[in-house]
Amino acid sequence: MRRALPAELAFVGITVAWGLSFVVVPWTLDSAPVMTTIALRSLIGLLFLLAVRPRALMATPLEWRAGLLAGLLLALGYVLQTAGLTSAGAGASGFLTAFYVALVPACEAAVYRRFPARRDVLALFVATAGIALMVLSAELTLDPAEGLVALSAFAWAAHIVVIGRVAARVDPLRLAAIQMLVLFAVAAIGAASAHDPAPKWSGEFILWIAFLGIVTNGLGFLVQAWGQRRVSPTRTAILFSGEPVFAALFGVWLAGESFGLRDAAGAALVMAAVAFTVIGPRNETSPAQAGG
Repeated sequence: MRRALPAELAFVGITVAWGLSFVVVPWTLDSAPVMTTIALRSLIGLLFLLAVRPRALMATPLEWRAGLLAGLLLALGYVLQTAGLTSAGAGASGFLTAFYVALVPACEAAVYRRFPARRDVLALFVATAGIALMVLSAELTLDPAEGLVALSAFAWAAHIVVIGRVAARVDPLRLAAIQMLVLFAVAAIGAASAHDPAPKWSGEFILWIAFLGIVTNGLGFLVQAWGQRRVSPTRTAILFSGEPVFAALFGVWLAGESFGLRDAAGAALVMAAVAFTVIGPRNETSPAQAGG
């Protein structure tokens, strides 16, 4: 078995949960404002990681520097994405967010001073074409809410590259915990500054916010930090591009969103790119392992 295969399969698995979050987040926003929602889910994610390892915040200087930068990028991405989800559909938001797959190779080339493998570039073009097919209208326009979600793609792309830069030199759980701490601090300050009202607590809200905190935040970014030790940023982006496909499918199933032939064709292209990446051969040494 290829050394990278478990990480790649874990990435595909976590994208299912991230896809579901595009449906769940709008439900939580009925009970809590944007910044309060982000603060709660990041706090729950942090507490989950501390339960796994109580000394998770006893980190090295490198882990604190990387965690601070990655956490700030997460905060920017979450604020833009969550604000857009107040009115943008789950499927469209998922695919707009996934436009980061087209941005990661440029960031990776700038940071590591080398271009991705041709096979990965081909998979990237296929995934991007599928995303564009699903999300862009015939007039190539976006509404304001979708525009906010699209802007979040820049933050997600930079985040993947930052994690890839340090993954081989840091402890994944400590890096994930620091990111959750930074994200919570930013969101809590934002909620206090905006004088957000208290959440409307209910059984459903607690279930949704627990899912977002434990699975998509705590476990999700732990898996990413662990997996990017063996998977390059560009390959990570391609594997994560399956996230909007799951967002669209969950949107159809749980939120009654439409899913036509054009959506199906785009989804097929994206998942073909993911399968092409997982099944095909590769160089097992990631930029992180190479000491980039």
